[in-house]
Amino acid sequence: MKGHPIRFGPLIAAAVLGLGLAVPSARAELITNGSFETPVVAPGTFLDLPGGSSAIPSWTALGNDVLLIQTTYQEPPLTFNAGSGLNAIDLTGAGNTGPTDGVQQVVNGTVAGQLYLLTFMVGRQTGDGTYLGAATVGLSINGGARLLFTNNNSTPNSVNWQTFSQTFTATGTSTTLAFFNNTPAGINYAGLDSVSLNPVAVPEPSSLVLAGFGLPVALGFFWCRRRASRS
Repeated sequence: MKGHPIRFGPLIAAAVLGLGLAVPSARAELITNGSFETPVVAPGTFLDLPGGSSAIPSWTALGNDVLLIQTTYQEPPLTFNAGSGLNAIDLTGAGNTGPTDGVQQVVNGTVAGQLYLLTFMVGRQTGDGTYLGAATVGLSINGGARLLFTNNNSTPNSVNWQTFSQTFTATGTSTTLAFFNNTPAGINYAGLDSVSLNPVAVPEPSSLVLAGFGLPVALGFFWCRRRASRS
């Protein structure tokens, strides 16, 4: 006996919807001044900030110095465009003044045991001999060993920006994030821009149970209907 066509749509859609609902969305930006838009830097200029400076709100300069560069600054034929907005950091300082150069922010409001996603841009300048070579930025979380992120891409005579990400689990109600110059001596640009930190949503146990049972039950129901229609 020829069975009727089986319509999978409604129940399977409900099961798939259950899978989607198992991972709720969550976004609560925790980084302050992540694109370094304050202070205002005059067009076509930069600020040389010594270690210990807090001139960039919510950030502290580390090491010898860092540069806060406005996006229209030029060393013809080179342009030093920001990754986003009007400003970006050059972690190498004024002529790559050492691997201790960097910036740091103490992020308040983290939750111990919560997983977080950190994203940021690393910039590489490609031009004359002063700027040849990849740009490498070191990331230290709560004073831990540096994780290295290298941008090997290039855009002739301007800054190429590449986005990187890192997940970590917070250990307390505050988390210290530090970005360092890990670019070899003689390479005089390692850009940092668009730093963002958000909690990662995790499935709720009840949603996982529903999702786990929903799809098999739906498929079992259709299998029984199909066998019955053939008998």
